[in-house]
Amino acid sequence: SICMYYILTMATTVSDEKEIVATLKQWSQERKLHEAKLSPEGLTLGQTLLENKKLSLDIVTENGPKSAQYTLASIYLQLLDPNQKLLAYRKACKTHNVNDPVAVSDKDGVISHLMDASATVSEAPPAQPAEPAAAAAAAAATTATTEKPLERANDQAASAPPQPPKDKEVGESAQDKRRDHHKSSRGRDRHKDRKRSSSGKDRGRGEEKSAHKKKKVKEVVTTEELFTNLNEVVGKRVADSDVTKAEIIKALKADGFEFNAETLENCRESAQHIFENEIPVGNSASILRAANPRKDLSRVLEIFNEVMNPRKSSSARGGRGVPPPPPGKPTLKRPYLLGKNPVIIVPKGMTAPVTLVNAQEFFANGNFVPRDIALKQGRGQRGNQKITFTRQVRVSTGSGPVEFEIIDNPKKLGTNLKDWDRIVAVVALGQSWQFKDWYNQWSDPVQLFSRSFGFYLSMEGDRIPQDVGTWSVKKAKLNRDKRGLDTIAFASFWNGLDEWMTVHRRELLPQGQD
Repeated sequence: SICMYYILTMATTVSDEKEIVATLKQWSQERKLHEAKLSPEGLTLGQTLLENKKLSLDIVTENGPKSAQYTLASIYLQLLDPNQKLLAYRKACKTHNVNDPVAVSDKDGVISHLMDASATVSEAPPAQPAEPAAAAAAAAATTATTEKPLERANDQAASAPPQPPKDKEVGESAQDKRRDHHKSSRGRDRHKDRKRSSSGKDRGRGEEKSAHKKKKVKEVVTTEELFTNLNEVVGKRVADSDVTKAEIIKALKADGFEFNAETLENCRESAQHIFENEIPVGNSASILRAANPRKDLSRVLEIFNEVMNPRKSSSARGGRGVPPPPPGKPTLKRPYLLGKNPVIIVPKGMTAPVTLVNAQEFFANGNFVPRDIALKQGRGQRGNQKITFTRQVRVSTGSGPVEFEIIDNPKKLGTNLKDWDRIVAVVALGQSWQFKDWYNQWSDPVQLFSRSFGFYLSMEGDRIPQDVGTWSVKKAKLNRDKRGLDTIAFASFWNGLDEWMTVHRRELLPQGQD
């Protein structure tokens, strides 16, 4: 560091931009760039210090002439080895803390501006002497060494006195061996010459390919050209889409579809009629899923045939001795149920999703209200009062309003079996003790669900009790968070109950008038 300080203080500093460019060009032409030393202050050669500053160069690139600005250190590292690869140049710039390396598109222009062709070639490492000359000299030496022993042997053979026939044969065999050796040595020399010539040709081809690769430089698109091309493309698309855009805007306008409060009031009655008769059937999965996956849907067809044509269904089941019903209204098995209200029984347990507290909101409106929220709303203060609601029913026997009763204690029905026949649906808790104190055969789950429509409702994720799998009940689940999915369980209950009542409790449904 002391020596460098001494050199810098003794050297003459060149700070003029034109003088720096001229001096750098002179050093490159004199092939002195390798002798210069690069420091943060600048480039030093002898007693001259070129200040490290921005230099403006008027260069010529593939896209035309342009003005480029780079620091002295960046230009020097590029001129130091013009044939170096991009990664090596960038590594050298990083080592010397150069932040503005010469761009790839400006490299040829900078080199041609500051160096001539001879300097460019001379800066590269000197080439090795041509191998063909050395190979020729080696071949000549080898030939000479092999020919001299042969000449000596021939002279000795000529000057030697004649030998007996046996010796003559021995001499001829020796000469034959020498000739064979001479031929083999010549063959080896020719093979070596061929190898050297082929390697020289391959080297020449490789140099031609590398020079050809260096000449191919990818065209660099400037920022101005990029934005010009984008503007042209966008302009074409906008021009082509003006007509389509106008048509889309015209189609999306609400012209001719205006409505006001008066229009809504006029359509309210018809909309209410549609909503009353609408029954949500669930999603696509619930529609395609059978009640029992192990069985087919033939039972649905049987129920449909029984409702639409009782005569054919009874004859198909072998009821040949059963007299046909009289024309007009079908025969009712329980006429004492006419005009009575059907009963739905819900569980008493506090762990059940639907109890007497929130049963009316679910069965009447299809909305599930959790028990704790229903208690806060004051719905659990009714005591032992009877809960009733009216529902519009549309079945094959007729259509009209039906008033349903909801209870959780069937003992209120007394001991009259005719009143117990009004039970059309039982919501199971999942435990057999729910039916322990029920009257007569209704305490047996098997008999109970053969006399009424069984329905088991649980929350999504809860484990289904083992007893429920042995009962003839329809299962449904309630989502814990998404209240919009309550209608699926609601529709599952009413679709199953309407179907069951059409077959087994037709007396409690609206009767058609003939």
